[in-house]
Amino acid sequence: MALHLPATTGLLPQVVAAHELPAASALLATARSGAMMMGAALASTLVAGVGVSMTLLIDALSPGLSAWLIASLKPAPHVVNVAASVWQDLRLGWQAFIRHRWLWSIVAQFSLLTARVQAVFGLLGPLVASTTLGEPVG
Repeated sequence: MALHLPATTGLLPQVVAAHELPAASALLATARSGAMMMGAALASTLVAGVGVSMTLLIDALSPGLSAWLIASLKPAPHVVNVAASVWQDLRLGWQAFIRHRWLWSIVAQFSLLTARVQAVFGLLGPLVASTTLGEPVG
């Protein structure tokens, strides 16, 4: 997933017309969610039907199938914009970011959520563990 999602984000606009991009993104997200659910069902069916070893072999070969399917795509040529400077790019990116209220409000909300989660798990969790279980041996 760490490599797949960024690559898909860059590849999708090169294989789908601009006016079809929202529908293609929605279809891709639906297919990804469906594959997560169906993958577990298929794996259990394969284990019951052909055994663990064959299931693991099929699972090991699946990235090769994915690579072959991706290699068969015919993406549009990638156009590289020459940057005036790093600072110019940062300024333009910041302007685009603050122009979309929905984007910066979601980023702000998730920043607060992450801070709250980290406060619990990163600060209070170790404090409770050390007071109830004692200091770590080290």
